[in-house]
Amino acid sequence: MSNNLVVPAKTRLSPIELLRIVAMFLILIQHVNYQATAWIRADDFYTTTAPTVTRVVIEQTAVCAVNLFVLISGWFSIHVKRESLFTLLVQYFFFATVLLVFPGLSDACSPGDLKDPIRQVVTFDCFWFVPAYLMLCLLSPGLNAFVEQGNRRTVRAFIVAFFVFQTVWGWALGDAASGMFSCGYSAISFTGLYLLARYVRLYRPRPFQLRACLQYLIAGMLIALPALASFIAAFAWGGGLFDAWYGRSILYSAPHVILCALFILTATARLHFTSQWINKVAASAFAVYLFHLHPCVFPYFKQATQWLYGHYSGAAYLLLTFGFLVTVFAAAVLVDQIRILCWRPLARRLFSGRMSA
Repeated sequence: MSNNLVVPAKTRLSPIELLRIVAMFLILIQHVNYQATAWIRADDFYTTTAPTVTRVVIEQTAVCAVNLFVLISGWFSIHVKRESLFTLLVQYFFFATVLLVFPGLSDACSPGDLKDPIRQVVTFDCFWFVPAYLMLCLLSPGLNAFVEQGNRRTVRAFIVAFFVFQTVWGWALGDAASGMFSCGYSAISFTGLYLLARYVRLYRPRPFQLRACLQYLIAGMLIALPALASFIAAFAWGGGLFDAWYGRSILYSAPHVILCALFILTATARLHFTSQWINKVAASAFAVYLFHLHPCVFPYFKQATQWLYGHYSGAAYLLLTFGFLVTVFAAAVLVDQIRILCWRPLARRLFSGRMSA
């Protein structure tokens, strides 16, 4: 979810920046699905077939988003610099502080009841991604040295062993390894994704040398086949098997989710176009995450999504929800422009150089 804030300022590649924007929008969609609707059950395929199938496909697509952000970091490699880490932390605490100043957005954060939101912000309770990504940043020098200076066969063997272990004990057995992988919600899972992206970028295994359209097709199949498996499980075997499969099919540690995100990244990296507008919006993509999950905003976000789901259905619901999410995205980007305008001049004085947003 980071905007490569811990990477030296470089010319942004617009196809990858567009992918950041799409990935963040998919995260918004994922959170709408979880907050507005109940957990999908096998019976839903009988009672509301079309909406349920649509939702399964959407969730199977959206779950790739977080992995995409981490893979992008590995693709370009993280080079930790003091000023870049400061920028990331300033962005985090800017949103944490500014949104606490306006607690009237929801009843859950009345002016006299800010103790819990402050605790959540300070302890990262509502932003699990931030400490996991910061840990990845701290580990990145060693990870870079391992991939770039190590023997190709050794690196490949390590990555294969890592993902075999994670797939068995962090996915198939329901994260049985004492919660080590947290189903992909952890720094250790991010480490595996980072190494995978670095390896593919450096050595380009044959499947990732295919034309972009073919790689997108493979990614589409990695979305469609698990969704089809959910459909078959619901009709052929009922609730027990469906619940067991579907719950695992939308975990970040699922192998098809990881491969889908990787094929989308490598396909997008083959595209070539430039857009300053895309680059500017993508520079504030992380702000969308910080904005809508803030404890003084998220209750309002949840209430709005549930209201839309309760009052509309079909195409009207999809269009209105899309418009709502675009509004949330735009609001976060606009608020982040204040942070950029305030921070850039100060950063130049502190670090005697030009800094990225």
